[in-house]
Order: sequence, then C-alpha cells, then structure tokens
Amino acid sequence: MRATANASVGDGKSINVNISGAMWRLSGNSKKGYGFTYNGLNRLTIADYGTYSGSWVNNSAYDLNPVVYDKNGNISRLIRKNSTGGTRESLTYTYSGSDTGNQLSSISGYYNESYKSGTFIYDGNGNATSDGLRGLTVTYFDELNLPKQYYQNSTNKVDYKYDDRDNNVTITGDDRNRNIMRLKETR
Repeated sequence: MRATANASVGDGKSINVNISGAMWRLSGNSKKGYGFTYNGLNRLTIADYGTYSGSWVNNSAYDLNPVVYDKNGNISRLIRKNSTGGTRESLTYTYSGSDTGNQLSSISGYYNESYKSGTFIYDGNGNATSDGLRGLTVTYFDELNLPKQYYQNSTNKVDYKYDDRDNNVTITGDDRNRNIMRLKETR
C-alpha cells in the first residue's frame, strides 16, 4: 500500500500533513485506492474509492461520504457504501451531556445493511462496559483498569492476560466458528 500526503504551512510555526490518498494492488488485480477529503479543521469528511486500469475510475462503491462532526469534533453521522454503491451503514451518533458531552451514549441507523440501535454503558472510570450496538460486554481488572474480556456470547469472546508490568502478553479469542486464536505480544 502506498499513501500520499499534502503538506500545508500556516504561519511558519506549524505544518499540518493530511493523507490525501492510499493505493494498493492485490496480485493479478488492478490498482485500488481511496482519495481523502478533509474539512477546514482537518477532519476526514470523504473517502472516495476508485480502481485503476489505465486511468482512475470512481464509482460510489465502498465510499465513505459524508462524515459529519459536532462542535466538539465527535462524529455525529456517517454513511458507508457497499460493493454496489448501496448504503451499508448510515449511522447517527449521540453523546452524553447534549451539546457538551464527549462520551458516546448511543448509535442508531443502518449497520451491516440492517437497522440497529444500541446504547453504551460506562463504569465509574469512564470505561465502556456495554456496547449495545454489537451486543458486547466488557469486563476490566479493577486494580489495573485494563480490559479483561470482551464478551458477546459463549462462542464469541476475547480474553486478555497481562504480565506483572501491565503489558498485554496474551490475547485468546473464540469466534462463532469455534476457531481459537492465541496471540502473544513480545516487547
């Protein structure tokens, strides 16, 4: 994959670099890529998908357009397209504290091409303990404030184990197909 960037220099004291695009090719396939558009505050607003066979061809497949933000910079709405250009996801995000909050309280809309909504619940430390959209429950180690388990059901969960320095050393997962994965992080 190759990414390109455009640099813009303001008053000479800071440089802001946004990624303007990403391009890749799978063996034997044409080039594919995204062109990115940002708003005046450098927030991503459009990801425009295209393919290359002699010249770039853009269609609405796999596009992300638009991404809308609230005054705090939180995503308030986004639309993603599927392979045919139809709507895959059209989501509205709400946050606690009406206009002043930054903690996600709910998501509603079309998710994986069907209507869903869900609320989010947090513990006293601000950690999400329930993701109502995907049906996930998260448990934490109380003394460490690190995630212990993401749980959807008995056949779809991920467990985390840590060493005595709070480094995540093992992730064990069990997906819907009863495939066990074990990942070890080395430092």
